[in-house]
Amino acid sequence: VSPMRASSAAGSEAGGTLPRGSGGTLRRAAPSLPAQHSTLNMEELLRVAMEAAAADPSKERAFMEMLTRYRQHPSIARREREASELARARRETFRADFERERARIPQGVCLRMNSIDELVDAGCDWDLASEIMRFPILKFLTASHEQMEALPIIETVKHNLDRKMPLPYARAVIFALPDKFEIDKWQAAHGKGVRQEWLET
Repeated sequence: VSPMRASSAAGSEAGGTLPRGSGGTLRRAAPSLPAQHSTLNMEELLRVAMEAAAADPSKERAFMEMLTRYRQHPSIARREREASELARARRETFRADFERERARIPQGVCLRMNSIDELVDAGCDWDLASEIMRFPILKFLTASHEQMEALPIIETVKHNLDRKMPLPYARAVIFALPDKFEIDKWQAAHGKGVRQEWLET
């Protein structure tokens, strides 16, 4: 019996015997859980399901079903929506950095380029090509979200924001990246996809 069902049953017993009609059906539904209690309960159920899937891959489907229920919970959905809106508003303040840095990089530069010679052939001068080789994630500034999706996952996560990067570079890259990737590899142990975790870190 799930904790949520057990709690509802306990609430019915505490309130006494409910009147029954023909067929033995209850006329009055058991009282619903308070929203806060329900949210905490869902988080605990999700944690248990995630740990079970990490220990036993055959339970991954059950975890995904639990994750879907968790995200559809009104309080969780509202919390995630507010966090997403806040992140988008913050990222919008990086637009000027993106437009400025994006304008410096020739359109011919693509994610697969891995040498100064390729970058120079694409239209970069030697200084810019050297800068991109130093901070390869700058190549994402010229890529569409579809091109980012097409990049193999292992190639995506090789790119990172370098602490030595100028702040305008980092802001430009953050603006360029999508909110999430449709193509991802699920990690039961972490409760999120490889690319999603990369985006968040």
